[in-house]
Amino acid sequence: MAGHLGRGPCGLRRNETRMLDAADFGRNPHGAEYGEFGRCQVRFGKAKKGSPPKRRGVLTVFGWTPDVLDEWFTEVRPLLGTDGNPAAWPSERGVRIGCQRINSRFITYRKALGLDDGLDYHSFRRSYVTHLIEDGWDPLRPGTGRSRARQHHVHLHLRLLGLPHPHPAPAPGRHRCRRPPGPEREAGMKRKVGYTWRLREAMAQHRIFTATELVPLLRERGIDLSASQVHRLVSGTPERLSLQVLSALCDILSCTPADLVTTTAENAGVRKTATGDLATPPANVAKLRPRPARILPDA
Repeated sequence: MAGHLGRGPCGLRRNETRMLDAADFGRNPHGAEYGEFGRCQVRFGKAKKGSPPKRRGVLTVFGWTPDVLDEWFTEVRPLLGTDGNPAAWPSERGVRIGCQRINSRFITYRKALGLDDGLDYHSFRRSYVTHLIEDGWDPLRPGTGRSRARQHHVHLHLRLLGLPHPHPAPAPGRHRCRRPPGPEREAGMKRKVGYTWRLREAMAQHRIFTATELVPLLRERGIDLSASQVHRLVSGTPERLSLQVLSALCDILSCTPADLVTTTAENAGVRKTATGDLATPPANVAKLRPRPARILPDA
């Protein structure tokens, strides 16, 4: 009976099927023809790593489903002695049927019906979603347990029909996205940018030769920097500079930011190879080689 939940009405996974309770079935306001079995509440859906089981509601899509479920819950299930047992699919040895038992019974039925060996329990989920799409339903809802519709569109009966996968996995060691070679890469050539800090030159033009003279002038404009900070500002090249400090310096020196900072930009050089770094030897290089000296004895 648990196989019917995977095959037609709900398209559930094995563990989702075995964890169902009798109270998880209810009415669907948009499908009154299914009666008390128009909707199934899945409480132990597949979850992401470290997350609790996901809940979702799954709708019935086949007209024969209510009759089969009603017969199970009213005639067959009570024979198993289910007093106090909430499980929809009880077992003779435990509270619920196990996943392995679902597999073994499915294989037995598959062989008895002469079905393809490639058919497994999960194939029913693909069949269920196929029927949803054919009937005009959104495969994301009602409750297939997938975060993307594309995942089910990819898997619809591909395994049963032997069709090639439209999006095969990349080969090991290869990236999904690679930068195209050739002219497109050359168009994105890197640029090397730089700047020159010209504060000392601007100070000299206004006859300010020490950092100490600059401290009170900055303080008059609300910039409270110590003598050591001003000294580093004058003698070094700052990587970060407050706009307030830059504005104060421009006011003191009657200049613009372009007078204090000059920028440069050029294309980054192409990395040279070992052979490219060597100069071309002259044609008469053999004549430039030193000759060994001959030491003659004294006469």
